[in-house]
Amino acid sequence: ALVVEDAISSAKMDEEMTAIFNKRKAKQMKPRLSRMFRCLDKSCDGSIEIDEMVERIRQGIHVPENLKDYVTEERIVDLFGAFDVDADGKLTETEFVDGLSRLALQDVPVETAQMLHMVR
Repeated sequence: ALVVEDAISSAKMDEEMTAIFNKRKAKQMKPRLSRMFRCLDKSCDGSIEIDEMVERIRQGIHVPENLKDYVTEERIVDLFGAFDVDADGKLTETEFVDGLSRLALQDVPVETAQMLHMVR
């Protein structure tokens, strides 16, 4: 019984440490994502549309190393709808930053996240 209690306690500490690590990582990521948003916002109107994003990605906008797998022309088109919380066809800085942060910190593959969004 003592071994089981120790294992449960250890698992709980692991979960707490993972949560703390993810919080720190998200906090570090947000300024970079905000800068990236401003670079994508070619019209400087505080929101980005899908065509702005695709055009800037084609032009070779700098993408942080840990997001290169997510910010590709093919994937960003698919993810745009998932990030567009209010479904107005545009992403605000908050929608963009929060969407990419969640994506970068989750443990499931991008494809699974896309399928879950489509099912919802």
